[in-house]
Parts: sequence; C-alpha cells; structure tokens
Amino acid sequence: MGLGTETYYPPPESAGGWRWLEDPEQIRTLGGLDPDRLELVRQRQEFLYGSDSWAIVIIRHGYLVREYYTFNVLIPTIDTSVFVHIARAGNISSNYTIIEHPLTNNRANAIVFVTPNWNPGGVGGTYNDHPIGVWYSAGAKKWAIFNQDIASMPDGAAFNVMIPAVDTSVFVHIARAENTGLNYTIIDHPLTNNVFE
Repeated sequence: MGLGTETYYPPPESAGGWRWLEDPEQIRTLGGLDPDRLELVRQRQEFLYGSDSWAIVIIRHGYLVREYYTFNVLIPTIDTSVFVHIARAGNISSNYTIIEHPLTNNRANAIVFVTPNWNPGGVGGTYNDHPIGVWYSAGAKKWAIFNQDIASMPDGAAFNVMIPAVDTSVFVHIARAENTGLNYTIIDHPLTNNVFE
C-alpha cells in the first residue's frame, strides 16, 4: 500500500506502543518532516514555557516522530518519611495494595505522595501500566495505593512513597464545581498564586 492508504492501529504500550522514527532520513521519507525544523519546535517551546510542565507529541503517517516533555521533579531528603512499598499477596486486594507503615497507619489526614518504581534498588521489575491513586480505608485505618482503572494490582509492583511533614508548604487541593473546568482544576493558594517558576 502507498503512503497514507495504510490503516494503522498502534498496539498498547505494554506491547511496544507506537512505531518510532528516529533516523533523520526516515523522518524525512516516511514522516514527511524536516528533523532540523522539529528541533526548532522544541527550542521554541522551551523558550516560551521553559520552567512549566508541558509535552509535545508529533505523530505523522502512523509514526511517532518526536516526543518532548518537561516535568516538575521533587527529590526529597532521604529519611524515614520516604520509603518503598511493594505490593505482595498479603497486602493486595483486587485493584489495590494496603500500605503498612507507622507514618500512615491510623492517620486519615496524612498527605501521601506515591509514584511507581520499576525496580527498586535495581532489582526485579514489575510493570503496572495503570493510572494510580491513593485512598484511606477507614475500616482498615490504613492508606492504600490503587489502580484507578480497576485493573488488578500485580504482585511485585513497587511504589516510592513520601509522607511530608505537615507544615504551611503542604496542602490538599480539592477539585470542586467552582474551581474545575473540563479536564483541569484551578489551584487558588498563596503559595502558588502568581508564581511562574
């Protein structure tokens, strides 16, 4: 089939995801784009929005040609408020895993930050390709990490957990009708208002 007449559906990320074009010549011939001008797109975005979080994904003729991302990153001081939780048969129930830790047990008002960790300490590696969240189980009096899409929590999935000290720099934002529009919610707080960096 000629270019543009082929129907292409990318497989899920767990099966490899989009087909990539990385070679400049392939970007020109298969993607129909100039690699040098793509780099200008990234440079312009960084110039205009450098310190903000943003993403650009360019797909052309069924090929992923470029992905550019920036992230806000927090690297906490390593202390007892930071630990790794690993989902195991004894703490998994359906789509969630219960956190057993003195900083979270019986603390419904704790602020809990969680991010997936592919292989803590460089060992193993359990893929949990699902959006995650946290919730407090009033019955168990413990926090849990859950897969938001209701997918089963895999044994061995690992998560970095941080429980920050409660002070004026840490707060909870709740999305409500008056601060939400479509797919976003507006944070109105003295620590974030009019702060662009």
